[in-house]
Amino acid sequence: FNLAWIYFLKKEYSAARFNMQLALAQKNLPADMRMQGSYLLYQIRQEKVWNAEISVGIAPDTNVNGVSGKQIECFYWYGLPFCRELESIQSDVGFQGSGIFDYTYKFNNKWSIKNRLSIDAIHYDDERFSFWSMGLASGPRYTARRGEYWLAGSYKKQFNEEHRYANTWSVFADISRDLGRKFSLYSKIEFSDISYEKDLYQVFDSKEYSFNSRLFFFLNSWSYLALGLSYSLDDARADYNSFFRHNYSLGLGMQLPYGFNIYVEPNFANSQYLHKGTYITKGTLVEQKRKENTQGVFVSLSSNLLSVYDFTPRINFLYNKRTSNIESYGFERTRWEFGISKAF
Repeated sequence: FNLAWIYFLKKEYSAARFNMQLALAQKNLPADMRMQGSYLLYQIRQEKVWNAEISVGIAPDTNVNGVSGKQIECFYWYGLPFCRELESIQSDVGFQGSGIFDYTYKFNNKWSIKNRLSIDAIHYDDERFSFWSMGLASGPRYTARRGEYWLAGSYKKQFNEEHRYANTWSVFADISRDLGRKFSLYSKIEFSDISYEKDLYQVFDSKEYSFNSRLFFFLNSWSYLALGLSYSLDDARADYNSFFRHNYSLGLGMQLPYGFNIYVEPNFANSQYLHKGTYITKGTLVEQKRKENTQGVFVSLSSNLLSVYDFTPRINFLYNKRTSNIESYGFERTRWEFGISKAF
C-alpha cells in the first residue's frame, strides 16, 4: 500500500497501479485504507498524461521460419509420384527492440485525446526473417470513476527484407475497468483492413474482426491470476486463407523475495479454416479445410533489484507446438528473450 503511494508520488503510475491493486486484494485491509486505495487508482487515471514502455535485447529462436522439418513432400497422380523439396528448419539469434509511447491531451478530468506511437523490430543474420513495424493510433478517451474507455483509429506499416510490405487500417475500442476489490478487466474490440503491396502476397489481403479480453484476479498482496481469451475472424481475399480462431490462456504472476517477479502462462489456440484449399497430405493431393491446434507456454522472470540505469533485466521463455491436418503446416519452436525493459 505504501509502496504504491511512493510510486504515485514519483509519477511512476504503472507501478503504482499494479502495487495498489495487489494491496486492495488483502482481506484485512481497513475500510479507510481501501477507500484511499480506490481513490489513488482514480487519481492515476486523471494524472497520467504520457506513458512509455521500452524493451531491447536478443532472442535466440530454434525454428525462426516456422516449418515442420519435413524435407520432402510428395503426392501421387495416376500412380505416378510428384515430389518437391521443402525448406528445412532454421535457427537464428535476433536483436530486438520495441517501444510504446502514449500522450494524452486533456480537455478536462473526463475527456481527452489519447495518441499512441508503437515500434517493433527484430533483426536476424538471415535478413529474410528480419521484421519491422510502426504504428500510430489516436482518438477520444473518457475517464470514469472506476475505468477508462478509448475509441481510436490506427494505421500500421509492416515490412521485412523480402519487401512483404503490409498496411493495416483499424478502428478499435479499448475498455479498462476495476471490478471491485480483487478484479480488473481489460477488453479490446477491433476491425482491421489488411493489404499487401506486392502482388505475390495479395492472396493474404483480409478484413479481420477480433475481440480480446483479460480478466485479472488479485489473489493477495504478492500474486495474481490473468485469464485471457480472444476470438478473431479473418475474411481473406483468397477464400482458402479465411479462418476463425479462438485462444485461451491462464497466467499466474508472483512477486518473490529479493525483487524477483515471475509470470507463467500456458495457452491454447484453435484455428478452423472456412474454405477448402488444395494441399498435400499423407502422400495424396487433397481438397480440404485446414484445422490447427497450437499449445504453448510463456514464462517471464525479472528483478527490479538488478536494474541498471533504471532498466530492469528480464528473461522470457516461449514454447509453441502446432499440429495440423496438413502435415507441412505443423511446427515446434522454442524461443528465449534476454533483454532489459523500462516503463515510465
